[in-house]
Amino acid sequence: MFRTSRRAAQLSFNLKSADMGRQNIKNLKTVSPVGRGFWQKILGDSGRNGRAGLFLYLGPEAPGKVYWAEKSPGQRFKAFIGSLDDFGRSVDQAATVFVPGSEVLLAEVTIPHGNRARALKSIPFLIEENLAEDVEFLHFACDRINPAGKTRVAIVSRNRMTAWMTMLSEAGIEAASMVPTSLLLPTVPERWAIVPEGRQWLVGKEGGLPFAVDPENCRLLLSLAEGHGEDDGKCGVTFLTDHGENIDLQALLPGREVEVATASFLEMMTEGYGRGQGIDLLQSEFSRSAQWRGLWRQWQFFVWSALALVLISAVGFSFDYHRLAKAEQRLDAEMKAVFLEVFPNSKRTDNPRVRMESNLKGLQGKQSQGETFFVVYDQVAPVMLQSPGFSLNTLRFKDGRFDFDFELESLQALENLKAVLGKNEMIRAEIRNASASGDKIKAIMQVGIDR
Repeated sequence: MFRTSRRAAQLSFNLKSADMGRQNIKNLKTVSPVGRGFWQKILGDSGRNGRAGLFLYLGPEAPGKVYWAEKSPGQRFKAFIGSLDDFGRSVDQAATVFVPGSEVLLAEVTIPHGNRARALKSIPFLIEENLAEDVEFLHFACDRINPAGKTRVAIVSRNRMTAWMTMLSEAGIEAASMVPTSLLLPTVPERWAIVPEGRQWLVGKEGGLPFAVDPENCRLLLSLAEGHGEDDGKCGVTFLTDHGENIDLQALLPGREVEVATASFLEMMTEGYGRGQGIDLLQSEFSRSAQWRGLWRQWQFFVWSALALVLISAVGFSFDYHRLAKAEQRLDAEMKAVFLEVFPNSKRTDNPRVRMESNLKGLQGKQSQGETFFVVYDQVAPVMLQSPGFSLNTLRFKDGRFDFDFELESLQALENLKAVLGKNEMIRAEIRNASASGDKIKAIMQVGIDR
């Protein structure tokens, strides 16, 4: 049973409406009539019930053509068709991904008693003899273990899983879970449910393991599964399809009661997922945690290198900071000593740098005034001493200017003195006061540099 071929399925159904709504039992034709109420109970109201979310069917036509659906609580089912890139651009949340059941083999095993984690790791070797490929090339995903110690196992090629994950990653899509469609078939009491998926049929029955089969071999596998001869078919068959396919079911399934119902493939898968029928293939090395660990393994060298550089830089910065702090303290102490040596009478020594600059500016100002005194005196004194009857009474120097209080023999001599000083472009002379004093003229003249 486990050596069935897993060829790529060719999806043949066509979703004709973006908002398909309720089409499950609209065009019902049966060989043995069944009431519409029965189908409503089996398939449910797909428009309003079931699990809400975003669902993507990653069929064999992917990435060029995929099918997806959106379902919100209390809203109807909406389905879309486009490329995988179209889907990636139109959504911003993780999606539940359905993959072809024909690519996944199903088995049921009994878990040995003891350590559960160790027992699950032994599953590939428990069924190794029934597999056509070596276990190292296969990926195993397990269902919950039931009270009897049994669990269902989904088996798929590692290369196929890698191809699916790569397609999703390149389109920027995150998979919340990945479930084979064969596990999501509707369950019909006491009947086989058959859903076409491309060139193969997905076949399931309540209480048994679903499987994928070529239509020509379905009659034989159904009989073997029932444990009787090929010509002794007993259980009826319900064939669910979403398109009017011209198939001679009586020729393919002779001797069986066959009924056909119209049902949306994507809606059936969504409803099956809502009933908790699936096995998530994102386990072991394909789980989210494993993907993060894989990314960590790829980038850990660069991350640790960056952290090491940051740590080295922080240590170097701390060392430089303490070294420069000590140097600053040493310079402040030296500056204070120099300040006290230059200005021993200073009463305040706090912030010696600022005080040194302030006192030096003061000295520079005094030096500038001294230079002005000699410049003006050298220019004015010789001229005044040559004036007739010149006699100096007082001399004052303030703010770069001279105030001369002197006497001359005549008013004409005063005018001549002012005229001579006026010829010097560097000198600015101004008579502030002049009066006769006996036979002489008493005057006050202010002289400074013309800046």
